[in-house]
Amino acid sequence: MHPQVLPRTGTVVARTTVRVAPPGFPAQYQVGVVELAPDLRVLARFADEAPGHGATVTVRTGLLREDESGEVVGPVFVAEDSTVVTQEATAASPAGSSPGTPVAEPLRIAVAGVATTAFGRPDLPAERLAAEAALAAVADAGLRADEVDAVVVGSAFATAALGQRMLRYVPWGGRRMVNVENACASGTSALAEALALVRAGLAEVVVAVGADIPVRSGGGLIPLDQEDPVAGIGVTLPSLYALVGDRYQSAYQVGEDAFAEVVVRSRQNGSRNPDAFRRDAVTREDVLASRLIADPLTLFQCAPNADGASAVVVVADHVRKRCAHPPVEIAGLALRAGYAKDRFTGESVVRRVAQAAYAQAGVHPEQVGVVELHDAFAPAALTNLEYLGLAEPGTAGHRLLAGDFRGGGTGPALNPSGGLLSRGHPPGATGLAQVSELVRQLRGEAGDRQVDAEVAVVHTMGGTVLELETNACVVGVLRRGR
Repeated sequence: MHPQVLPRTGTVVARTTVRVAPPGFPAQYQVGVVELAPDLRVLARFADEAPGHGATVTVRTGLLREDESGEVVGPVFVAEDSTVVTQEATAASPAGSSPGTPVAEPLRIAVAGVATTAFGRPDLPAERLAAEAALAAVADAGLRADEVDAVVVGSAFATAALGQRMLRYVPWGGRRMVNVENACASGTSALAEALALVRAGLAEVVVAVGADIPVRSGGGLIPLDQEDPVAGIGVTLPSLYALVGDRYQSAYQVGEDAFAEVVVRSRQNGSRNPDAFRRDAVTREDVLASRLIADPLTLFQCAPNADGASAVVVVADHVRKRCAHPPVEIAGLALRAGYAKDRFTGESVVRRVAQAAYAQAGVHPEQVGVVELHDAFAPAALTNLEYLGLAEPGTAGHRLLAGDFRGGGTGPALNPSGGLLSRGHPPGATGLAQVSELVRQLRGEAGDRQVDAEVAVVHTMGGTVLELETNACVVGVLRRGR
């Protein structure tokens, strides 16, 4: 690969003001997305106040931050006098199996047991929470702890050997044990490994468990490597999603009330989930009046840190007959790393992963009755509904405001657990908590939050390598056992 000289001038696609800054950065500053050429967009730091959409900017060298060695300089963009017309949003086809998508054989692996600790501030170590969830999931399956053949443990930030430290509380020494880290998709990545073990005939009963303790570890922004070329100019995770929200608003004429309604709906659902961290009701006005984190995102539009654990037990076919519940099957599951250019083009990796999962399961998005998707920040609920093929591009915000996504003829029920925004977000546990909710929904055990669905979708993603759209994305299709 030969180095290429990039254009020095481009146009502004999205911009935000970072109001909660990492150490060493100014108290407030502006970042954005600049299009340097067709299909070439970069995350950028602005030297001064961010210019408007479509403004022409040119790269210079400027101050980024300060560290122990002094000032750190790097590329910053400054406004020019000329402007251009903002490009129309990239239209993309709904997710679904496409002619070029390789189709794997349906999984049809049974989920026998699920469990989730209450998310919040339990002030317990990660291994203790993981053990609690894992043992409860085995009991939920109607199995004995000594019947477990293998354990796969997912965590984004717990210290090394979480599974082995969990052995202080569980009787699984001598079993196959694997620790998995895949950012906020660590839990569902652990599930993918558990499914592979069962499918390969290497194990008959496998526990996938995820846990993290961001509150006990200090809370605040997820720490990012300042040597990362994107984090190094001051882009934070909230500001990335603020840019997604800014782009969505400008492309589809969606107001901030749509993002606020995501949170209102989330809290309504979370109020019915005894394991959710945030269960109090809020209004759109409450959401918009909460502290600004990165324009237009406010505090209530950011998933709260929470400590917790979740676990899922998957079993071979001959084991499912003696389990406690009618089986729920995982019919399809796909996992992919992100691409560098997808976040602001409309061709998200989420769309590609969803296509693979739908094709493997043999279902179409129109059949989905309930979805648990990754709403770490409010704009993501809308964009991911569209990337998953559950809404046409540009329509999710308008439809949410009109009352859709409650199940039945309004579209799939959105995050009946409350999602990350209300349930809370211990990264390693989040994906398996989503799966646990969907299993309970398909069993008919969700109580006051029960919806009518035969097919469910789980979507988890997350990243710390910011030039990628995501470190990893997992989409799974579940349905009632046949």
